[in-house]
Amino acid sequence: MTYLSLKLSDKTGEIDGRLWDNADELSGKFEREDFVRIKGMASLYQGSMQIKMKTLEKVDDSRVDLANFLETSARNIDDMVRELRTAAAAISNIHLRRLMNAFLDDQSFMALFKRAPAAKTLHHNYIGGLLEHIVELVALARDVARHFPSVDLDLLTVGAFLHDIGKVRELGIRKSVEYTTEGGLSGTFPWDTR
Repeated sequence: MTYLSLKLSDKTGEIDGRLWDNADELSGKFEREDFVRIKGMASLYQGSMQIKMKTLEKVDDSRVDLANFLETSARNIDDMVRELRTAAAAISNIHLRRLMNAFLDDQSFMALFKRAPAAKTLHHNYIGGLLEHIVELVALARDVARHFPSVDLDLLTVGAFLHDIGKVRELGIRKSVEYTTEGGLSGTFPWDTR
């Protein structure tokens, strides 16, 4: 008997789904990562939960709020941007301050930066993850610098800010975190899942 086996997921997790009725008819109507609406019953099968689907229909992307499907930083995006602007304002070296502000004042860059993940898997792999990662690292660098008076705090701050800045173009979020074509060609190798 033909059936469909799907991996269903949203930002809370994933579950296996099985459709037994009309599997042949429905199998060609979906692509990987399409949004679907299902009705079914959850049951335990070989120690794992799965959904025995009764109905399955494709949902147009425009009718979907990605925030329901992709994890987002728990921290407020605008608050994190303000933290970076405060760190930039504290930089006494005018050239380094201008460099950091050139990024922070670039609207098209910031639109990508606020949304970018820091990685495909493992850490900060969600909307706003790169921003969160950099805010945390800038704060950590500034804390560590207090213990080492000879360290150039301005250079350390800007270095922490810029260290992963290319991730805004290396990684993209459509329906999941993926390497962009550009990222795969000129960035981290696709098998490196940092």
